[in-house]
Amino acid sequence: YSQWFNYAGFANPEYPGVFHQVYRSFENAPEIQKKEAPRVAKETICWGLEKYRRSGKFFAYRQENDGCIMISDDFKDVYKVLGIGQPIGNIVRNMPCSVMMTILPWCNVLTYDGWMAPNPSRISESVKTKLDATYQRALAEDKIITRISVEDGDSIIFREQFAIIGFEETKTKTMHVGAKVRISGLKNSPKFNGSIGTIVGPLKKGRHLVKIEGHKKVVNIRPGNLNILDDKGSESSCTGKDALKEKQLSKEIQKALDAIAASDKYDDLWMFRRFGYSENENPNHMVCVMESSGTMAKMFQTKKLEPTFDEIVSNIAKLCEEKRRIPKAMCVDYQPIVKRLQNELRHRGLLMSYYPPPSKSERQLYS
Repeated sequence: YSQWFNYAGFANPEYPGVFHQVYRSFENAPEIQKKEAPRVAKETICWGLEKYRRSGKFFAYRQENDGCIMISDDFKDVYKVLGIGQPIGNIVRNMPCSVMMTILPWCNVLTYDGWMAPNPSRISESVKTKLDATYQRALAEDKIITRISVEDGDSIIFREQFAIIGFEETKTKTMHVGAKVRISGLKNSPKFNGSIGTIVGPLKKGRHLVKIEGHKKVVNIRPGNLNILDDKGSESSCTGKDALKEKQLSKEIQKALDAIAASDKYDDLWMFRRFGYSENENPNHMVCVMESSGTMAKMFQTKKLEPTFDEIVSNIAKLCEEKRRIPKAMCVDYQPIVKRLQNELRHRGLLMSYYPPPSKSERQLYS
C-alpha cells in the first residue's frame, strides 16, 4: 500500500477518480508494480462506496505492534489501523488524542487514505476513562475491527458509477497488449501506413511494440500513430477523437514539450492543485505542485482562476529544468484541459490524469 500510495497519490477516496488514476497508471507502472495491478484494482474498487469507508473523528488510543487502536468518537467501534510506511504512533505521539481521518480496507487489513489531522487539545480524564473501558470491552468480546469485508457484486455497482463520469476500461478503450490497431502518419516507414497490427509489447520509452499483419517485422510505434480497432473494425485514435480539433501548438509550447520528453523519468507523482476554487478562496490564482511525499515542489500564478493548457505545460517544463528529471505520472485539478494534456504527454511516455478538487472529508481536515 505504501508503494502504491507514493506512486498513484491516493488521497481522495470519496471520488471515483482515485481508482480511475490507479487503473490508468497500470500501463506506465514499473514492471514490479504491474504484477500487483490486478490486486490493487480489486482492493481499491470498493473505495467509492461509502459503506466501505469510515470517515470522521476518531480517538488515536494506543500504538500496538500490529497496528494503532482507533476508537470512534461515539465510543461504539474500535479499529486496528496500519500506518503508511510507518506506524501511526510515529506521527501521533501524544495518545490518546482526537484525529480526523478516513479508514480504508486494504488486503484484509485496515489503513487510511493519507490525510490525518490530529487535534492538539488535551483529552479530559473522564474521556480517557471512557476510552479505557471501550477498549477493554472490545478486547474481552473480541470485537476489535481489523478488516472490512467487501461484498460480492459491489464491483458491478461501482463500475456503474464510473460510467456516469465517463470511465473507460483500459482493455476496451486504450492501448494494451493484444489490442488490434491501424497504423497511420508514419514518416520514416510510410509503407506501413494503413496496415493492421497487434500490440505485442507494453509502452516503453514512449512507443508500443507492434506486430504488423502480413509482415514478419515487429516495429516500435508511438501511440499517436496508432488507432484502436473495435470488434467491428472501427477505429479511434489513441490520442483521442478531439485531438484533431485542437489548435496548433505555439513554438514555445512545442519547445517545452520537447524538453519534457527529453527529461529523465522517475517513479513519482506531481499533483497540480489550486489554492482555491473561487475568486474569494484564490484571488491571486495560485497553483502549487505537490510531490507524492507531500513536499511542495513549485508554486506559480495563472492569469485566470482556471489554469490553461499552455500554463501547465510551461510550468512542467520549468520544474523539469529545476529538478533535472520528471515523474512518470502527473495529475491536474482542472478537468477541461486534462484530455489535451493526455494527448500531448502520453506518447512522450508520461501519464496525466484528473485529480478532483477536495472532497467533503478533505475540506473538514483542512478546516
